[in-house]
Formats: sequence, structure tokens, C-alpha cells
Amino acid sequence: MATNDVNPLQPYFLVYVYDDRVIAYSFAQPKQVLEVFRAVCTGQTSAYEELCRLFDRQTVTGAELERYNRLLDAAVKSIEKTYRKRAAAKLGEGRGGLLPTKEEQVTEKTDFDLITWLIIAGE
Repeated sequence: MATNDVNPLQPYFLVYVYDDRVIAYSFAQPKQVLEVFRAVCTGQTSAYEELCRLFDRQTVTGAELERYNRLLDAAVKSIEKTYRKRAAAKLGEGRGGLLPTKEEQVTEKTDFDLITWLIIAGE
């Protein structure tokens, strides 16, 4: 089974994480994540400067990212859990169901590259 049977956006994973580390949308719901991005970003041609300054103050210009690292950890755990569930579900779809190879599987040891993120500031 190809990994993209489990994740159609392979090799990319979209995850929406709330500030309390609750997963709003896992990678299994890319349409919803993209709809949020579109709603927030439509018509924006540049970053909100005041929010960028606030982020820099909160993170000491990126030197203190513990809060965001915890959110990233929550996203990775969600990816691993959802991946396992979806891969196992594929086994029940008929005789052709196979698990991804060990190299294709997503685990806690999988290296991810963070390509981009969007911080949505709320009240």
C-alpha cells in the first residue's frame, strides 16, 4: 500500500492545533484546514505587522519557542496516531489491504520538516 493511500497530501501533513494542544483538525481533514487558512488569509498580501511584533515580544524574537514547540509536539503525536488508525482501517477494505512498509510508516521517530505555520490570534 502506498503511503498516499493513508495521506493523500503525502509527503505533507496539515494539522490545526489549538493553543491548549487540542487538535481541531488532523491531517485526515486537509480540506477543513485549508478552508480556515483561506478564511483568515484571503486578501492578505503580507503578514500583520502588529501580530508579528507581538510574536517577537512573546518569544524574545524566536529565542523562546517552548510554547510553540509543545504545539508542534501535539501535532506530531496527532499525525502518528491518525496515521496508524488510517493505515489499520485500510486493512479492512478488502483482500488487497496492506500496511505501509516500515520505511513508509509515520512514527514518533519520523523526521518532519516544518515548512510553514499560521498563528491565528484570538481574543
